[in-house]
Amino acid sequence: MGTTEPTLCPTNPAHTIDTSSIAIVATGISVSNGCAKELSLADLKHMRISEIDQRTEELIAAGFTYASKQFSLSLPAQLKMTGTHQIKDDVALTYPINWNSIDDTDVYAIANAADLDVFFLTGVGTLRAHLDSGTALKNSVRAAANVAAVDAVVDTR
Repeated sequence: MGTTEPTLCPTNPAHTIDTSSIAIVATGISVSNGCAKELSLADLKHMRISEIDQRTEELIAAGFTYASKQFSLSLPAQLKMTGTHQIKDDVALTYPINWNSIDDTDVYAIANAADLDVFFLTGVGTLRAHLDSGTALKNSVRAAANVAAVDAVVDTR
């Protein structure tokens, strides 16, 4: 590695990149007027919180398990579960309630109001666990006093 800024392409005059001759040494570098600049602590915190949010969304998208089947936690599924749970004791609601799995390859027959309670609470509990664990990580990032402390926050979920 040289210490002076290169002015000519060392590989060829067409300026193509030989991918076997390069390595990415850093990602997420901010650029100002075409020059790389170090991320500020605030920018690094923002980037890390965005990564945590993305992981939380991935976990929620994977759904929840009930009766050995996987069910959706998408917003429409959450609304459907909440609405159904709110009327679980209504005489107009007939059981069993067939609930499709996240990939529509299977169905679970919710037998009665007690089963619906456990189904609903399992889904909501899973959702809360993902959101709460993300919040705990984000709180650690927010409390970090320096770059090393931000780097020490690792999302292993």
